[in-house]
Formats: sequence, C-alpha cells, structure tokens
Amino acid sequence: MQASHGSEEHSENMTRIANYSDGGKYRVGTDMAFWGDLALLGTLDQGTGPNASPPGGFRMMDVSDASAPREVGRFTCWGDQSDVSVWEDLVVLSVDKPTSEDCSAQSGSWEGIRIIDISDRSKPRIVKSLATDCGSHTNTIYPDLANRRLIVYVLSYPLAGRYNPAGATASCNAQRHRKISVVSVPLDDPAGAGLIGTPNVGETIGCHDVTVFLPRNVAGAACLTESQMWDLSDPTQPKVVARIRNPQINIHHSTIFSNDGRTLVVGDELGGAAASPGCFGGDANELGGLFFYDVADAAAPRLRGTYKLPRTKVSEFCTAHLFNVVPMRSDSDILVSSWYTGATSVLDFTDPSKPAELAHYIPSDPVSPDEQETEAAAWASYWYNGHVFANNFDEDVNSVSTGSRGLDVFRIDHAFTREAVRLDRLNPQLQEALPGAPQQPGAAGGVQLPAAGSPPRGAPGSSRRARLRLVRNRLRVGRLRIELRGTPLKRVRAVAFRVNGRLVRIDRKRPFRVTLRLRAPTRRVLRIKARVRLADGSTRTLRRTLTPRQVRGGY
Repeated sequence: MQASHGSEEHSENMTRIANYSDGGKYRVGTDMAFWGDLALLGTLDQGTGPNASPPGGFRMMDVSDASAPREVGRFTCWGDQSDVSVWEDLVVLSVDKPTSEDCSAQSGSWEGIRIIDISDRSKPRIVKSLATDCGSHTNTIYPDLANRRLIVYVLSYPLAGRYNPAGATASCNAQRHRKISVVSVPLDDPAGAGLIGTPNVGETIGCHDVTVFLPRNVAGAACLTESQMWDLSDPTQPKVVARIRNPQINIHHSTIFSNDGRTLVVGDELGGAAASPGCFGGDANELGGLFFYDVADAAAPRLRGTYKLPRTKVSEFCTAHLFNVVPMRSDSDILVSSWYTGATSVLDFTDPSKPAELAHYIPSDPVSPDEQETEAAAWASYWYNGHVFANNFDEDVNSVSTGSRGLDVFRIDHAFTREAVRLDRLNPQLQEALPGAPQQPGAAGGVQLPAAGSPPRGAPGSSRRARLRLVRNRLRVGRLRIELRGTPLKRVRAVAFRVNGRLVRIDRKRPFRVTLRLRAPTRRVLRIKARVRLADGSTRTLRRTLTPRQVRGGY
C-alpha cells in the first residue's frame, strides 16, 4: 500500500526516523562505508554557487543510535568523487579530478587514492597519496589478512568536463586506457602503499565499480560497456572469465551478489544520470534498471530477470545507482537500492526472474530550486544493521537555496528484517562471509578457487570472540577498570579502548585494560568499545553499555 504524508511518498511499511544535514551545510553526499558504529559519508567537491559543496572528503558519523546520527569528525580536501572504503582505522579515498597532492590547492596535476588514518577522529591525517592513471573514480578493497595488507582495486576511466578539465593525457585517454590499477596497502605500514599492477580489462575503457564476493573468491565488475566476472585465485592479478554484454544496459555501473554468490545484480546508470530522461514506470524497455544474472557457473552468466522502478519520475536524475544485499541466513535475497530522484526502494529477488518491490520511500526536500517535481536524490542507499541509510546528492549545487537533503535513515516493517544478520562492518563493494558462517563452495566449472568451503587464512569469523568484563573498583575516588577477558590473551596483539566515542587508550601488551576516573555522583551512560586485533590479523569489536547505576555499583 502507498502512503503520502505531506509531499513524502512512501510505502506504509517504510518510515523515515532521522535526517542529518548539518543545517543544510552537508551537501552532495556520495558513497558510504561502515565500521562498527561509525559511518563514513563521502562528499563531492562540486559547484560554484554560494551554497556549493565544500572541498571533497568525508564526514564521520556515530550511528550507534540510528535515530540520532551524530558527527564525530570530518576530513576535507580538494578532490572529486570521494568514494570511500574503510578497514579498521584506515580509509581509502578516491580522487578523480586533477588537484594538489597535499590538499594545499584546488588545481594541480595529481589524482589517484588517498590513504587516511582516522584513529583520531578529530584529526584524520593523510599517510599516503598515490597517483594512478585516470585517477580513481571508485575503489574496492580485498582484505589479504594472511599477508597483513589490503589489496585495492582502483577503478577509473577517461572523463571529460569538470573531472578532467585539461583533457586527455598520454596515460588517460579513450584510445589507450584499458586497465585497472592494483595497489597494496600494508596494514602495519600504510605509508608503504604502492602500485603492484595494472591488469588489462579488454576492449572497455576501464571499470566503474567492482564487487568482491570473498567466500567464492570471485568479483563482478561493472565496466561501462560490459560487465565481467573475475577469478580472484590470485587477487593481485584478477582474471576475466566471462563478459556480459546487453544492449538494454546503457552504462554498466554497479554490481552486487546474492548472499550465496550465485546471482549477480548489474545496475544500469542510464545516461550517466546526467542525461537520463527519467524513470517511466511500465515502459517497454529496461534502460536505467537492474539486471539479474545466474552466475553459479561464473564462466557462463545467464540473464534471469530485470527490474525497473514502477513509478514515473520525470527528471534527468532518475536511474538505478548504488545498492547492497541484506545479509541473511535464510534463502531470501533482499536488495536495497538508490535511484537518485526515485530515492530508495527495497526488492525481493529470491526468484531473480520475478523481482518484486517490498518497500520504497521518496522524501521531500526542504526546497525545490530548479522547480522539478522532487529534489530528493539518493546517491547511495544501503541496509546496515537494522536500518536503511541513504546519502543524498543535491541536484542543483549552484542554487542560492540553503536547503539540502543530507543523510536519511529509515526503518522497515517487514518479516525479512527478523532474519537479517548484524555485521561488524560494511564496505558495500566487499561481500565477506557472514559472521560465524562458513564460506560457500566454489563455483561450478570455469573458475579455480582456493580450498572450496574453507575461509582464507585470517578471514573474518575465524577466531573466537573475546568479551569485556568490568572489574569492581574499591578505591575511594571514583574509578572503574575495564579489562579484556575470555580470549587466550597470547593471541591478542592490540586493544583500542573508546568511551563515548573518545579514544582513551591503546594497549599493545598484557594486561589489556583501562582505568577511568569519574566524577561522583555520575549521571552519564558509558558506552565502552574495545577494538581487538588478533595475531591472525582479524579484528573484533566488543561493546558494553553501563548505566549510571551500574557505574556506581562497579559491576
């Protein structure tokens, strides 16, 4: 059923519970990534009007209470696109417009990826700026924990206009750019990151987005004129094992896999969004929609079904964009997708030949500067731990209006939500094994995979979970001691303790504990988080919330 509250159009089972816009100052949101209770919101460097977006970068949000997202830090630096990936306290940021390497000037000749340390949320710092051919439109990480490194797939292609005002160069032009860049980032020395390869991707001029499905060690690559299936047996040298060409797909933009890795979803960004005629529900063609492929045999994808937004939105910004799959242990496959002005929709594609919408929401903007029907423009919409987060792009960044959409958070009332699995983190273009679940078997034929059914060494979920215990303090002055107990401590390499979002201690040797001094009587709730790094390179995030009564009682 459909509901309409004011100018907000949505299904009755989807409710907006929060909006964050920083008083209209947070504009032109892009992609997102999550680590624990931290959400990273990318920001474009775009616009020339009085309310244009600030320099690119990202904002860091505490989403422990999804109904009240709270900014805890930000990184700003010249450079467009700002696609983000996160691993522990490292952020990989894409820069796809020539600028200065050190953020000192808006113009320059450098573009590529920035590796940023966010261990101090108030003072994020660049540890490495690495140039790559044609810059970096997006990036995808592959955690190679056995070798204590991240492998980063840097996706780029020749762009004109505001992305590349200087025009084609010897290393970035439509005639020669047939590759991606592969970067190694040592987790213990991220400043030592370096380029390790530029694999050829064939006739296409590069790739836009790549999604890694770690349990099968495969990837689905959206490469503009085609999509590809990659064998990642050697993740430093992706091998193309299949190509998907479809005349109904205008621009192969994004991909995602079903939870079992046997269905690949390909999104078509019609006209690059900037030239899309809009969404027209019920028309004959599927341009600007979603395409569902059976990739049980990764070398032989088969089209199973298509989906296009059933509503009509006459706007140059209405087309499929970024999406993810709800992590579930059941056989159901649920997709959350952004559609720019078509906003956010939730689909059931358990039967990929008959995808069906379960929920949708099109919020109203505070203003309508270019007098279009609606200004809501969801760049990225993702499910994460019980809620849908939508980061919005302002259509008219040169407007004199001070209003902006910012970040929306939604709740969905549907049976599938009770089967969803909570995650420790989410990089939407990296699908890891579900917590506590074994990896899935390898694909049938065509792709050689490492030991089917067993996780890569150091993969998430391979170590037992530690637990926190609050030890009673008998000192006269109010003190509390938090200590890590439960996991064999010889396997622990470091523990970072945070209290109410503030880093208070990093321990690299036993005993792993922190003592807090408190004013008495305290009326504060203490939210304690410990990030534990184990010997195999995996991490665990442990949380405990203490009420004022528990704090006073010391247990």
